[in-house]
Amino acid sequence: MLDPTLPNTVQQWNKVAEDTVVSSGAFQGEGEIYMAYTSAAVYDAIVAIQGGFEPYGPPIAAPAGASVDAAVVEAAYRTPSTYFPSSCNTTNAACMALGVSLLADYTSAMGAIPGGTAKTDGMTVGAAAAAGIAALRNGDGRLTPIATTSPFEKKDTGPAVWRLTPTAFALP
Repeated sequence: MLDPTLPNTVQQWNKVAEDTVVSSGAFQGEGEIYMAYTSAAVYDAIVAIQGGFEPYGPPIAAPAGASVDAAVVEAAYRTPSTYFPSSCNTTNAACMALGVSLLADYTSAMGAIPGGTAKTDGMTVGAAAAAGIAALRNGDGRLTPIATTSPFEKKDTGPAVWRLTPTAFALP
């Protein structure tokens, strides 16, 4: 849910993305990866419009006057939507229980941005930033099954010996 007490669009959408990732059930470290992807896409969208820094992903040519807020909302919406296409984009029960609705927040945030070329251009930049990060991170190994590729020594089970337990990979 958009938090009007947060001072800017970036902070509001960081919270929305966090809520989306948490409600998806992503395992701890995995969730942090998806949050980083979202942050990178938002960063790239802002850099494309405001300049001054090197993008993380592929450079984006932004039209002059593109709306930063529209770019942030678009990038922060599309990135988690890429990895959690049904999570919080519909009436997912886990999301609804947490008051999280990515699509509702997106619709609300975009509705608050004045229409016109600046908004449309910002949305295009945000979408390009999200797509750029997704393409860059595709095949990055995040889905490698840890239990079968771990270089760590395998130990026999016993007191105080923790082993990966597929498929849950529960904490020790």
